[in-house]
Amino acid sequence: MKIRTLDINQFGRFENRKIILPDSSFVIVYGRNEAGKSTLMHFMLDTLFGYPQKNALVRWLRNNEENRLGGSLTFLGEDGREFRLERMFKEKASPRLFIGSSGTGDVNALFHGVDRLLYQSVFCFDLEGLKGIEKMKPSDLNDFLLGAGMIGSRKLAEAQQELEKKCSALFKKGGRNPEINHLLNELDKLRTEIRDHERKLEGFKQIEEEIDRTGGKIRLLEQNKKDVLQRQREWAAFSAIRPVIVSYRALENEIKSMGDIARFPEDGKIQYNDWRRQIAAAEDEAAGLADRIDQLDESIRSIRVDDAWFSEEGNLTALFREAVKDEQNLRETALLEDDRRKNQNEYAGVLKNLGPGWDADKLRGASANLAFKRRLQEKTERLKESAEEKSAAFRNLEEREAEVLQLKKRLEELKGGHREENGGAQKREDRTGAGPFSASVIVPAFLATVLAAVLSYFLIAPAAAVLVFLFGLLLGGLFLYTSRLALRRAVRPSAGAETEAAVDRRYEAEMSFTREQIVKTEKACEQARSAAGDLEKSLGEERRLFQEWLAANGYSVERTEWAADIVRLVDEARTVLNRIEALEARIRDRRKEHESFERERQRLAEILHVPGGNAAFIEKRYNTEKERQQQARDLKKQRDIYLKQAQILKKKLDRFYGERDRLLERTGAADEQQFFALADRSDRFRKLIEKRDDRLIHMRELAENEENLRRYFHDLDAGRWDGVTEDALKNRLADLEEGLQKAREYVIQKQTEYRSAADDDSYRDALDRYHSLLAEVNGKAREWTVFRMAEWAIARTKDSYRKQRLPKVLKEAERYFKQVTDGAYISLNLNDDDGFVAERRDGRIFLAGELSRGTAEQLYLSLRLALTDVFDGGESLPLIIDEGFVNFDRPRAERVYSLLKKISDRRQVILFTCHDSAFLKDHPSCVLSLSGQSRQTAV
Repeated sequence: MKIRTLDINQFGRFENRKIILPDSSFVIVYGRNEAGKSTLMHFMLDTLFGYPQKNALVRWLRNNEENRLGGSLTFLGEDGREFRLERMFKEKASPRLFIGSSGTGDVNALFHGVDRLLYQSVFCFDLEGLKGIEKMKPSDLNDFLLGAGMIGSRKLAEAQQELEKKCSALFKKGGRNPEINHLLNELDKLRTEIRDHERKLEGFKQIEEEIDRTGGKIRLLEQNKKDVLQRQREWAAFSAIRPVIVSYRALENEIKSMGDIARFPEDGKIQYNDWRRQIAAAEDEAAGLADRIDQLDESIRSIRVDDAWFSEEGNLTALFREAVKDEQNLRETALLEDDRRKNQNEYAGVLKNLGPGWDADKLRGASANLAFKRRLQEKTERLKESAEEKSAAFRNLEEREAEVLQLKKRLEELKGGHREENGGAQKREDRTGAGPFSASVIVPAFLATVLAAVLSYFLIAPAAAVLVFLFGLLLGGLFLYTSRLALRRAVRPSAGAETEAAVDRRYEAEMSFTREQIVKTEKACEQARSAAGDLEKSLGEERRLFQEWLAANGYSVERTEWAADIVRLVDEARTVLNRIEALEARIRDRRKEHESFERERQRLAEILHVPGGNAAFIEKRYNTEKERQQQARDLKKQRDIYLKQAQILKKKLDRFYGERDRLLERTGAADEQQFFALADRSDRFRKLIEKRDDRLIHMRELAENEENLRRYFHDLDAGRWDGVTEDALKNRLADLEEGLQKAREYVIQKQTEYRSAADDDSYRDALDRYHSLLAEVNGKAREWTVFRMAEWAIARTKDSYRKQRLPKVLKEAERYFKQVTDGAYISLNLNDDDGFVAERRDGRIFLAGELSRGTAEQLYLSLRLALTDVFDGGESLPLIIDEGFVNFDRPRAERVYSLLKKISDRRQVILFTCHDSAFLKDHPSCVLSLSGQSRQTAV
């Protein structure tokens, strides 16, 4: 059994948590204090074997939510199947065991009756699990072994405890409350009361003497009864062991009579039967091989092969390859012809787009190299730039002309403005608002100028952008200047209007400035007109030179704008023409290959006498001949294999015969009949030895010790019990019982006479009550005897168990103790006086109490590991250790880790620890970390 996954619904600090254990059989759960190690261990135990009472689960509950407490375990069984055990606290009585993907099972059947107490006693422990080991005696260890559940400990312990409780309830030495003690106290009181009454009857001494004499007779009879009972027990014990002794001696005599037969091997008969069976099988196999070889010879002779086909095998193979290739060529030829027609149609379309005058020769004569195309691109871009410069120059001219018209219009406005100056305060107020309005117009006008300059830079030419920007700045400056003048006029004091002379001077100055601007702008306009004309002439010259350059390279172009498209069409036409020529060359090659293939096919058809046969028919005939040849070869190869097998089989038979003869010679048998007779005699001898040993063990168990056994042998030889029967002993006991009964009745009769004579009813009542209590005490005593006998039987069973199992546990513990101490201690014993005794390598002997703490804990660990080895519970349950090596130094801990790693090959070992070590660092695949470190952590 190997636990793989823990699915925790809620348990302690864990909630909705899935923990995947490492794949290794040795799992080390590492975590600091309070990391959840104990929580995980109790979750495993509760899920496997059930939850305890609620008061024991308080530490694992969260918010007192009982319904969520629980989860499931996933583990692999001994047979390799996957199991999932699900257990919730609210469903204590109904755990669910799922097998594989759909099956279900019974938990108790899977664990073979192992319960929580048994599991924790054997497979789950810590250093507190065995305190006072140095004081442990064999009987103490016996109780511990039984407590570990080796033979159903819990029921046996419960029965013993129940018997002790019942015995104590009936009688306890020095007690007052048990029933028998209470009755005895009452009897003592009654006996005292009776004596008081009897002292009053001193006159009846004769009756008392008779009662005393009868009492002495009763005591004698009781002593005789005890002797007879003791003799009966001895006779019963001897009767039980007598048939075993007789059988043992008979077996001893028969063994001695058979003499020495040690020469015959123990498994000789099995060996001989094996050789005889192998010889028979080999002979049958040899006969079968001979039959198969004859059948193969007949099949080889029946196959006819035409060798002419294989003389041309190379040419045929080449033909078949070429047939596939020829078929592909025919399909490819059809596809190539389709491609040629498509390309011819495409070629005709390109020539149509080029216009008349273009043919294949002209296409080949036109320049189409990379240098031409690069030069064409440069010239085309230059023409485009020149055209853009001309367009920009004409736009600049238009802008200058518009500027001249604007300035002239402004001059006319100034001339009429003098007459409006005297229009009153209302006119000045209107002009007063022109100042702020002009500012709100200037900013958008400036942004529009910048935007127009940027667009001209990218769409026309950089020079055009500069001109547009300068023109915009000029217009903006003029507008700002005129607005400032208007503002100054508007803000002058209205109380004293300007004089007419001042107004004349101001308007004259403005008109003079405007005329100067008109002159400058007209001059700039003439310069722009001249520049535009020059650019137009330069562009016409460039176009003429470009057309002459194209004609020199084989291109006749009416408009320069078409040049790039015509060059592209010519390039496409030449490409299509090249494809057409390449396709025609490939078509010619495929047709030549097909004609060559047909000539070779006709030649081979005539040689192989299949005229007119196509390649498929020839290949079919060739494959038929090849199959026949291969069939003949396979049959010959199989025949060779059978021949080799026959030779090997013959050697094997010779070896079998030799081994069989050597076995006969070793046992001294002349033939097979004598061999089997010796084998039967040897088997009989061994069975007698086994029976004798069984009888000896049985006798020792019945006798309990060697002294009793020797006494029983002596009694048998001396004839002590000859003539003694069970009926005679029973009759003797019956006679004694009858005599006792009569004597007691006589005593009662005399005591009654005594009481009657005294005429004392209280004496009679006390005496009746005394005998009634005495009878009740006898009944309780018999009941107490039954309980004590049962308790004695359990103690004897425990002692017998100790003798059988304790040596095995000690042997395994000694082996583990030697490993964990690195050979420092070589032996381990347990005696009644000193308890555990360990012998060191140098010969020194140490009691358990004299060992160091670390060595004593190593001894404890060795005993616990030995218990797990001796225990046999069906399923190989995991071994769980909680902080088992706290007091170990590094060398001891490393040796223990290595030992547990070896034990994990047989069963899963889960170690909970908060101590880091070199082993954890060297074996990270074994570690499940609960502390969030770099090792493998919980999910």
